[in-house]
Amino acid sequence: FRRVLFRSATSRTTGVTINALTGQITLFSAAGSTTYSTFTVTNSQVAATDVISLSQVSGSNLYIPLVTAVAAGSFNVSVATTGGTTTEAPVFNFVVIKGAAS
Repeated sequence: FRRVLFRSATSRTTGVTINALTGQITLFSAAGSTTYSTFTVTNSQVAATDVISLSQVSGSNLYIPLVTAVAAGSFNVSVATTGGTTTEAPVFNFVVIKGAAS
């Protein structure tokens, strides 16, 4: 696991660029919400056939992270809480699992 950090600088819907197969994304500090917010991760190592896995590393709210689209060079992440409203900057691990067209 190569630790590559990126912080979304202005909001939880601002896109980020991180060109690595593994890393961490720190979201913008804001109150948790049960409404999903979506941002795009631009990543030159991602192919449309890849699988992206996400997991929450920190934050007192419990988040539901979803990959909602994968394309050549990017993927979308949507996050919402299970109900917590603490203002925080949660961190998520991600890994790109290389896929293949059958």
